[in-house]
Amino acid sequence: MQRWYRENNIVPTNYSSFTGLAPFEELALSYVPSIAPTPIRPSLAYSCLKSVPLNQSAALAYIEYLRPMIEWHSALDYLQSPPKGYLSEGVDLGKGLTDIAAKLKSSGYKNEFEWLADLHTLINVRARDGHLGVHSPLLTGLFLFKRGVKFVSISKDGRSPPQVFLRDDAKHAQNGYSTSPAASIDDVPAVEYLQRKSTLAAGHMDPDARYNTLFQSLAKEASPYYLDIDHDILGLRDATRVKLSNGTVLNIPNVAYVIANFTDVTSGADVYQKWTAKGATGELGLPGVAYPWLARNFTNSLPGFPAPSHRTFDAGTAGFLPSSPPLSNVAVLSVSTFAFNFVPNITLLSGERQFRYDTTLQFLRAAKAAGKTKLILDLQTNSGGIGVNLLGLHSLLFPGTRMSLIWQHRAHAQLAWLANYADASGCTGWECVEPPYSLEAFMQPDGTPWANWTQHYGPVNNTWGSFTRDALWDEKRWLDDEFLGIKRDETWTEAPFKPEDIVILLDGECGSACAITVAALVHGNRVRTVVVGGRPMEAPMQGVGQVKGGVGLPFPGSRSPFDPEVVPEGLSIYTGHNPPIRIDATLVNEANMFPVGSKSDIPLHFTYEAANCKLFFTWDALTSVEALWKQVADVAWKGGKCVKGSTTEKNDKMGGVPAFRKGVEDKYSLGEGPGSVAR
Repeated sequence: MQRWYRENNIVPTNYSSFTGLAPFEELALSYVPSIAPTPIRPSLAYSCLKSVPLNQSAALAYIEYLRPMIEWHSALDYLQSPPKGYLSEGVDLGKGLTDIAAKLKSSGYKNEFEWLADLHTLINVRARDGHLGVHSPLLTGLFLFKRGVKFVSISKDGRSPPQVFLRDDAKHAQNGYSTSPAASIDDVPAVEYLQRKSTLAAGHMDPDARYNTLFQSLAKEASPYYLDIDHDILGLRDATRVKLSNGTVLNIPNVAYVIANFTDVTSGADVYQKWTAKGATGELGLPGVAYPWLARNFTNSLPGFPAPSHRTFDAGTAGFLPSSPPLSNVAVLSVSTFAFNFVPNITLLSGERQFRYDTTLQFLRAAKAAGKTKLILDLQTNSGGIGVNLLGLHSLLFPGTRMSLIWQHRAHAQLAWLANYADASGCTGWECVEPPYSLEAFMQPDGTPWANWTQHYGPVNNTWGSFTRDALWDEKRWLDDEFLGIKRDETWTEAPFKPEDIVILLDGECGSACAITVAALVHGNRVRTVVVGGRPMEAPMQGVGQVKGGVGLPFPGSRSPFDPEVVPEGLSIYTGHNPPIRIDATLVNEANMFPVGSKSDIPLHFTYEAANCKLFFTWDALTSVEALWKQVADVAWKGGKCVKGSTTEKNDKMGGVPAFRKGVEDKYSLGEGPGSVAR
C-alpha cells in the first residue's frame, strides 16, 4: 500500500524544489494506512456501534468530569441567552450535562452510542463553536461515513438564486449539455433537505456557512487541509435517493469505511473494552482529514487553479499574478490555512512558519514589481491555524500596525485560583502557564505589561457574566518567541497595498485564526469583504461563519497537571487527564474577541457582521477559480453588481456593511434535546 502511494507520488518523495524544508517522506508515509479502509453498508456500521453496552457509572462519572471544563469556555454565558444578531439557537451547556445525567440515571439510553450521540450534539453541535469539542473514538475513530453523491449550488450568473446540482454534472455543463437540478433528496425538497441537514454541522454558528459545508468548490477540492464536515456521524441511510427536475430518479449507495482494526473483536463488549473503557489503548483509524490528503498529489498543480508564481509546499499559501482583464492589475494571495500541519499530534516541521512568511513576502514583492495595484486575499476554506502565521501575514500587509482587537477571558473560580497561584509562586511566564493564559501573552490596552495576574483578572461584570479586564495580544512576544516565532524582514516597512485596494474573498467557512485575521483587517484597516455561496436568498451573508474567538485549547491552565495537594478543598479543577472513559480530545475557546474601541458587551462571535457583497457560484467558477476572482474584482473595483439585497446600496453595488435584518436567522434548528433553550 505504501509503495503504491509512493510510486504514484501521492505522498511526495522529493522536496528539493521547496527550499527551507527538510525532506519528510518518512513522516508523510507514516500517515498511509497499512491497508485500505474497507467499505461496508452504513447500517451495518451503526448496528455495530449500537451493540456496545452502556456503562452507566462510567458515563455519569464522565459527565461530572466535564463540568469543570465547560467553565473555561469563554462563550458559556452568552450561549444561554444569545443576543440579537446571533443567527442560531442557544444552548445551556451545564443544563445539558444535567439532562444527559438524568437520562442516564433513568435508564433512558439503550447503549453507549446513544448517550455519546447526545453528548456530541450538546457540545460539538449545539454550541456552534469549532473551539469547543469532545471527541469520542467510538463516534469518530472506528468508521468513516460518506455519502455517495456530492452536490454543488450553482447560479446562472452569480447573482440570481442558485439551484442544487450533482457535482458530476459540472463536466456536462462545461461541454454545453443541459443539466437538470435536484428536485428532491430522500423525498424532501432539495433545498429544504440540505438546510435541515446543515443544522448538524459542528463548529459553524452561521446558517449560510453551514449550508456551504454541503457543497463542493474548487477551493475545497484543491486544499489538502479541508475536511468535509461529517453531518452523518449519527446516522446515514444505505443509499441516497435523488430525484432530478427532469424526472430522473437516482439511488446512490452510501458507504461506511472501516478505519480501525477489528481483529479479535467479536462483540459490542469487545468494542467497549478496546476503544472506550478507561485507559483503553485500541489503535484508531487515521483522522478523517488524512484520507482526502492521501488522495491528492498536493505537490502538483491545483485543479482549477492557474499555476502560482509562489507557493508553500502544500499550497496552503499560494500567490498568483493573473494577466487577463479584469485581473490585469490584480494580485491574488490564496491562504487556505494558517495551520502548520494537517493532522493533530504531528511533529512540527522545521522552518515551516518561516517558510510561509518568506513565501508571502517574496510574492508581495513580485506583485509590486509586476505593477499590481490591487489584491484579492482569498481565504476560502480557511478554518484557522497558528496565531504566529496570521500575525506574520498581518505584519506584511500592514507593517508597523497592531491588530485592533481586545480579548477577554471568562472569569470563574478555576481561573481565579490559577491567577492567585501563579502570582503567589512568582511564575507567570510561558514556562509555567500555557501561553493564552500567561501574562507574557497579553498587554494592557495602552500597551504596557500587567503588574500581575490579579490585576489582569479583575473581574469586570456585564449583562451576561463576569470577565477579565480588556487585554491586547503582545504580538511582538509571540512573533519573537524562540520556538513559535519567525524572523521578520526589518526593511519591509511600507504597506504594499492601500486598504481600499484590498478585498477579502470568503465562503463563510472562516474561523479561528482566519476570523482573527479578518477582524483585524476589517476593523483595524477598513478592508472590505466579498462572500460567495450560502442559502438561495437575496439577502446579506456573513463572511466569517465559524468561531470568532481564540485560542482553541486542548487543556486550559498550567502546562502540567494541577497538583491536587495545592487545590483548595471544594474547588473542582479540570485537568484533562485520566478521564473515566477514553476521549480523544477536548477543546475550549479561551477568550472572547472585540474590536478596539467597542462599547458593546457583545463579542464578535455573537455580533452580526455581513460581508460588503455576496455572490453565488457559477458553473464557470466550478471549473476555473479565475472566473470567481474576476467576479470579485468586478464588484470590488469595476462597479459590478452583487446579489440583490446583499449590499447597502439600492443599485446592488458594493457599499458599506449591511446591518442585521429579520429573515437571515436559521429557518431550521436542532429542536429540543439536552441543553436546548427556546429561541
